[in-house]
Amino acid sequence: AYFKKAISEAASEWATHKSLIDTTGKGIRRSVPPNFAYFHVEFGLDRGFAHHIEDEEAFPTDFGRQVLEGLLESDEAGIPLRSRR
Repeated sequence: AYFKKAISEAASEWATHKSLIDTTGKGIRRSVPPNFAYFHVEFGLDRGFAHHIEDEEAFPTDFGRQVLEGLLESDEAGIPLRSRR
């Protein structure tokens, strides 16, 4: 529920399309069209949520990390951030 809430709240800042895509039972490949940028979180083998990223420049690269730090109630939870470049 924590990631679902965070994705829904974040979507209002960066998105105009459907904010939350439920990937439960379908997986990410059948839920998000090819060549779309997205953020995805999965719980177990068949439950998850995705969010289509419309503006990759505006979407924070450390969004997942920020959500985890909020969940752990720590600004410095020791979660490493690796650069994609």
